[in-house]
Amino acid sequence: MSLRAFPQTLLICCAIPAVSGCAAVPVEQCAGQNWYQRGYADAAAGASTGRFLDYHNGCTLHGITPGRTSYLAGWTDARAAATP
Repeated sequence: MSLRAFPQTLLICCAIPAVSGCAAVPVEQCAGQNWYQRGYADAAAGASTGRFLDYHNGCTLHGITPGRTSYLAGWTDARAAATP
């Protein structure tokens, strides 16, 4: 590989995983989702509230805005239920 081709190769190698990671949330998981239940399930599984950002990034690519308030309410309720 020539040094002139190196920047293009590096860009391609870095861009492919970045782009493929953006659409990791299938449209079926976004459309009609009960965000309260999703937040509850994620918290019960030990996920942080940062998981919502994954949903937000993936679903907005499909033109769907996930319900942040409902998600966080479910997440909070699951954490409260797990606390003795």
